[in-house]
Amino acid sequence: MNIELGSKKPANAWVSSYLSCLPIPPKPNGRVERAHRTHLEEFYAVIPDSPQLDKLNIALYKWELVYNQIRSLQALDYLTPAEYIRKYHPNVTSIKSHMY
Repeated sequence: MNIELGSKKPANAWVSSYLSCLPIPPKPNGRVERAHRTHLEEFYAVIPDSPQLDKLNIALYKWELVYNQIRSLQALDYLTPAEYIRKYHPNVTSIKSHMY
């Protein structure tokens, strides 16, 4: 299954192969697909073609900090994701991703 990316194509072949095997079509999963598009256009499009995994992980961690702690999002009333969680879900104690 291929995912339509419009006129933009992923900068890296390995990103393209990853995206082409995602199981869920965009329509029923719009928020996740929008996040994928943002990461594709603003992170994966600017990394080298053959990244080393350790360097890629460091770059991804830095990108996640910017995305979650610094960059405000229109969909979240111009709050950062971290600010939105603190404001609307104060019972969530960790500001770190579940991945850490």
